[in-house]
Amino acid sequence: MVKATLARNKVSATLFAPPFNAYYFSMNQRLLVFDEVNPSKNVDVSTYEVEVAIPNSPILATSGYYLLFVVYQEVRSHGGWVQFLLFSTTLL
Repeated sequence: MVKATLARNKVSATLFAPPFNAYYFSMNQRLLVFDEVNPSKNVDVSTYEVEVAIPNSPILATSGYYLLFVVYQEVRSHGGWVQFLLFSTTLL
């Protein structure tokens, strides 16, 4: 086992919306990169909890399923599925 300290400025997160295919073209592919990630709690020897502020705009992140990756020193983690449910606050 290797013991090292966490370089907090080397942690980021990405959200990836997988595309769908239509006539050999990939449509609606999105990748959001978050540089401001807060590794908040050391859970285990090599496991941390992280906090990420997601965009508050349906233009950047529409409702749907995304793969969430935590990236440390340019190496990404295993992806986990997350679902965004954004509701409109516009009154008709």
